[in-house]
Amino acid sequence: MKTIIFFLILLTLIIGLSIFFQNMLTDESRELITSLQGITELIRAGKWGEANADITVINSRWQRIRRKWHAVTDHTQIGHIDESLARLKAFLLVQEEKDCLAEIAALEQNIRYIPDKEKLTLSNIF
Repeated sequence: MKTIIFFLILLTLIIGLSIFFQNMLTDESRELITSLQGITELIRAGKWGEANADITVINSRWQRIRRKWHAVTDHTQIGHIDESLARLKAFLLVQEEKDCLAEIAALEQNIRYIPDKEKLTLSNIF
């Protein structure tokens, strides 16, 4: 009986932590994507200075989020996001609108992928 209770508590803890981390990943990815959409609007409006300031804020926010995500997700995907952010900053400096918009789209896709990949589903377990 004690063994069954122990495993039920352990299972509840695992599922609870999974839900907590999934919510954290989803909320933080939404926050980043919303910020990137703001940069898209600034680029389309030709406000390059504001877009550069915003990417600096997003990059510092990403550095904080990155530490947490490193513990619960695939490091390869985090590397892709780091690379995209670096390319986006470079494109913003030279004011390449098409390249910036393409990089933002790729960055948003990479950010959306992580919470979906980490969901507790049967397809992700097996």
